[in-house]
Amino acid sequence: MGESIRRFCNPLELLSYFPDCIREQKRGHDKLIIHRDASIGNLLIFERSNGTTFGRLMDYDHAKKAKEKIDITSYIRDLSSSELDTKRKVLQYNLAYVRQRKADNVVLGLNRQVDNEVLDRALKWVFEPGHAAKYIRDVADFTGLGNDASEKPLCLSDLGWDEKDGVDKWPDFANRKHGPGERTGTLPYMSGDVIARETLHTPPGFDEAPPFVHEAIHDVESLFWVLVNLCLTRKGP
Repeated sequence: MGESIRRFCNPLELLSYFPDCIREQKRGHDKLIIHRDASIGNLLIFERSNGTTFGRLMDYDHAKKAKEKIDITSYIRDLSSSELDTKRKVLQYNLAYVRQRKADNVVLGLNRQVDNEVLDRALKWVFEPGHAAKYIRDVADFTGLGNDASEKPLCLSDLGWDEKDGVDKWPDFANRKHGPGERTGTLPYMSGDVIARETLHTPPGFDEAPPFVHEAIHDVESLFWVLVNLCLTRKGP
């Protein structure tokens, strides 16, 4: 039986549980399941046989399972060759600047070059070169590939961005509409979008906000609010 995440022993241990819970979310997402109630009461600490501990996201009472995956290539921005070439040069400059500044301890960056296919994919998804550069750096740092001294440029498969079956797909969590007044989650930890039942921010490159659907990113935001709550309300060990 697991212990409440409130029973963490030290701050480092607490922080280690959140990647565990995000991986738990990803396992569900890969099986077309979204939790929809990530809250402090549903995060538990378990002990392995060797004495080490890990976090788990429990209680799937409010979870929803998608019936199928849908193509999401329609969300990729269609850039002309000239526009893509211009933005790619700006993105390359941003990444090169970060590499140069890393020696001055101003900002962490990449030790490796980046393949053009990665640049193009980031620009089509994230749109603005500055944001795309940060996104690439964050993914590379998270995977540990950004500090790899390899002379081989980072490619799509390194970052997990290579397409399978020639198309990107995503679970279709919009197949069940919420009822009147229905909001799924525990209020203090719910995403603003979920509380308002609408997409509050229009993504760059879109003329208007897309229709609201409770997605995995909203559950990740709920985990963030759980961490904030613990930091503000616990004195620590």
